[in-house]
Amino acid sequence: PIPLMLSRYSQAESIVGVEKNKIAHSYGIKNLDDNTKTDNISLYRGDVREVLPSLQNRFDRLVMPLPSGAIEYLPLALSLLKQKGWLHFYDFQKKGEFMQAAEKVEKVVLQNRRILLSSFVHKCGHISPFKYRVCVDAQIQ
Repeated sequence: PIPLMLSRYSQAESIVGVEKNKIAHSYGIKNLDDNTKTDNISLYRGDVREVLPSLQNRFDRLVMPLPSGAIEYLPLALSLLKQKGWLHFYDFQKKGEFMQAAEKVEKVVLQNRRILLSSFVHKCGHISPFKYRVCVDAQIQ
């Protein structure tokens, strides 16, 4: 659903979606067929660690919507993100500890010799009474 939303509500020239799950990927293809304004979307099935480097692209914006284990993919994302690009990193955090998600991003950004220009943390929903899904929107040099 994310590539469809980006296509509908942005002026993105090109949108790339990667899905490892075969069934989820087939639903993505079906969504492309069932919707309009999808000619700027390319969907790939496979592991993002293999698919994205093979495309030899760099991106203005990267969305990492899977909070569980996303930190493992952050170095790859940073290597593919253009200068002054935007990263949308999702994470799980306890109530009152949302900034820890931003600290995770900042630590990996520094380890990869990049510069964090700005970051904002947004609560996106809860998964239990005291645990939330949050998104770090970060601009990275």
